[in-house]
Amino acid sequence: VLQSNEGKSGSTTGGTLERSLVNRAVSSDGGEEFTWNVGYSSTQVNVLDPEITTQITRIQTSLDPDDVLKFEMQPHITARYGLHTQDPKDVEDIIKSVGRVGVSFGRISLFENEEQDVLKVDIHSPQLEDLNRRLDQLPNTQTHQEYQPYMTIAYLKAGTGKKYTVMQFVEDRTIWFD
Repeated sequence: VLQSNEGKSGSTTGGTLERSLVNRAVSSDGGEEFTWNVGYSSTQVNVLDPEITTQITRIQTSLDPDDVLKFEMQPHITARYGLHTQDPKDVEDIIKSVGRVGVSFGRISLFENEEQDVLKVDIHSPQLEDLNRRLDQLPNTQTHQEYQPYMTIAYLKAGTGKKYTVMQFVEDRTIWFD
C-alpha cells in the first residue's frame, strides 16, 4: 500500500508501504515532538502489527531516560531513502511490481557514530531488498553504500547503546505486507 502526504490507499494486516517527506520522533520524556523535513522522499513499510508495536513500546519504556535522545514514534522499515521525486505515483508501479513483502525480525543491534547510537531491530526481507534495487531506477541520492533493512527503536546518546543489544525481541517472526 502506498501512502503519501495527501493520503493513503488500501490496507494490510502488518502495516503500510508509505512514501514520506517528514520524519517524526518524540523526546524521551514524551513532551516534545520533533519534526524535520529531510529534503528527500522515502518509501517505507509502516509496521502496525500489535505484537511488534507492543514489543517496541516495552523496549522503549525499559531504556534509561538519561541515555535517550528521542524515540521513533512510527515503527517502520525504510525500503529506499533519498528519492528525488515528491509524487507517490512515481513509485506506485514499482511497489506493485514486487508484490507481497515478507519481513522477518531479527536481533536488536546498533548503528554507532560520534553524534548518537541508533538502537534498531535487524530485518531480513528479500522482497524489500528487491524493492530497494528497483527503486534505484528513479533519481535518488544515496547516503549509504549498502542497503541494510532495519526498524529503529530509539536514538541514544553516543556510547550508551551497547548495553541494550542483549534485549530480546520477537525474533524469527515474519509479517506480510500487500
